[in-house]
Amino acid sequence: MKPARLSPTPMLWALLGPLSVTTACGSSDGASSSGAGGAGGNHAPGGSAGAAGSQSTAGQSAGGSGAGGGATFVACGSAQARLPAGGGTFDCGDSGQILEDRGRPDNRVNYVILGDGYTSALLDSLFVDHARNLLYGEQSYSSALGEPYRRYTKYINVCALKVASNDACVDDGDTGELCDTAFDGSGDDTSRLGLVNYSLVEAAIAALMPPSIDVDWQAVTLNAGPDNWWASGGKVMVWSGGYSPQKHAASQGLHEGGHSFHGLADEYALFNPDADCTKAVEPNVTTDPSAAKWSEWLGFDHDPGTGVQGAYEGGRYCTQGIYRPSNNSQMNQLPDYFNLPSQQKIIHDIYAIVAPIDAHTPNEVTLVEPEVLQVRVVDPEVLKVEWLVDGERLTADGGECFDVAGLPRGEHRVTARVYDDTSWVRDRRDDLEQAVTWTVSLP
Repeated sequence: MKPARLSPTPMLWALLGPLSVTTACGSSDGASSSGAGGAGGNHAPGGSAGAAGSQSTAGQSAGGSGAGGGATFVACGSAQARLPAGGGTFDCGDSGQILEDRGRPDNRVNYVILGDGYTSALLDSLFVDHARNLLYGEQSYSSALGEPYRRYTKYINVCALKVASNDACVDDGDTGELCDTAFDGSGDDTSRLGLVNYSLVEAAIAALMPPSIDVDWQAVTLNAGPDNWWASGGKVMVWSGGYSPQKHAASQGLHEGGHSFHGLADEYALFNPDADCTKAVEPNVTTDPSAAKWSEWLGFDHDPGTGVQGAYEGGRYCTQGIYRPSNNSQMNQLPDYFNLPSQQKIIHDIYAIVAPIDAHTPNEVTLVEPEVLQVRVVDPEVLKVEWLVDGERLTADGGECFDVAGLPRGEHRVTARVYDDTSWVRDRRDDLEQAVTWTVSLP
């Protein structure tokens, strides 16, 4: 189980561009720490880090006066050991290969990718290639088209779980070819649906993944032909890993992950007589022509990206009565960017699983003359640390370490507020932050 997130302090509203932060602490582990735990909440699905406008700052000392009678902020020196993250080690088991190990599995999105229609001879080669293409392909989250996943790379562990099929194919509904595979994979060019047996997938994960790893997202690549666009976004994300060109295979996986991991709707308006054009429960579609559902984004020009955010008629398989946020997007005619309401939902889903703080200096009792206070954040290039003494802010971005030597004698309450200042979220921004408070005594 992933432990509960620390309660956040109220968020100061500011829509600033993303800024990378270089921690003032050293890279070596040491010193005692208290785990800050993973986030609670619903499990959804997704991706990676790095956003527009990244400037590096090295643990700024932006001085403030008045707090605690004239205290000033002093960042820790570069020789200060960084706190160990704690929380265990990511492990894919004997049948798995780690593609991304980004830290403590109880405070990361744990993403498991399997393959269907890959014989034992193909597992170490073709299967892994297809899984890597999803993660790093030209249209995947290694590119700007894959934002916001690229920004949140360090929030996601990824495992390629190797399960052999007897045949190097999946059932073809068009030709009638039947294949003996691990997960009963199938597809056809009429529906363009790629399907697997969810129960078999879940049974394989339960049998092969270490019990200590909570799996948040699960996906299966089908070893279908290069012309077979077979995919689906249900309980398990399914995509055709061998589709050619490969950049479109990666984009297909991103699109289906939008369904499986984040509950996004298709935004295309291809007529479907079975579609209900009176309901739009997903976050990126609405029946309201004023688009109040994403009012915070109306009129914003997402550039580069999906253009002006508004209410564009047509979506969720309906030509009329359903509105989408942008003219085109990754959930419409791919490859393209996710529009801003969709990006916002993806980010919230990631933070529903991952808490900003991995570890911190213990705070259960009053600390008498501590040398430093520390937090270890998930990604110093994404998260900023605001330090406050007795309720007064000393610095908006002071890095992970605070040297208390500059505080006046007496007892103080010191708070580290860790927050993500991404401009891609305008709703429920306090979900993107976490705080820890210490009582410090300096006799």
